Amino acid sequence: VLFANALFLLFSLPLVTVPAALSALSRIFILLIRDGYVNVWQDFIKEFKTSFLKSTAIGVVYAVFTALMYLASKVYPRVNGISETGGAVIFSAAVALMLLASAAACYAFSMNAQFNLKMGAIIKNSLLLLFYSLKNTFVLIALSIAFNFVVIYFFPGSMPLPLTFFIAAYQLAVCVTVKTPFEKYLMPKKEE
Repeated sequence: VLFANALFLLFSLPLVTVPAALSALSRIFILLIRDGYVNVWQDFIKEFKTSFLKSTAIGVVYAVFTALMYLASKVYPRVNGISETGGAVIFSAAVALMLLASAAACYAFSMNAQFNLKMGAIIKNSLLLLFYSLKNTFVLIALSIAFNFVVIYFFPGSMPLPLTFFIAAYQLAVCVTVKTPFEKYLMPKKEE
């Protein structure tokens, strides 16, 4: 976990490479969960290279949507003519959509690392899994809230956590969470 986290941080130094590094980190844990072993360096590099463009595109979609919802949560509640209740409703809806987008991104990056699908299929399947696998979606949302709470609430004292193991541990938890819905909805059924 420590070495995988270090690779993720190293390959995320130019921020534009974070999505590809996240897919590569996902690939490491998917292989570890599925096969019980993994060549961290070789598998990370291979996934980083092969999924760079698709991962970056998924990351851009997620970042744009999240930025729009963040702006909606900050700007629209303050617009003249919107009641305090209306502002609270807009803020709540924007936060809920950001949390759903976070869960969809968890599905998307893990799916990108596990399956050879086109970007449109990854986004479509990620959005469908939000609702087909509600229990897992709520777990992903809880993981996202917990991760962000620890990092933000305890900042700057929390900085050693992401720098040592926290990001990899979070992504490992994500990969464990998405395993069951992927097997149920995305993998071909074995005939007996």
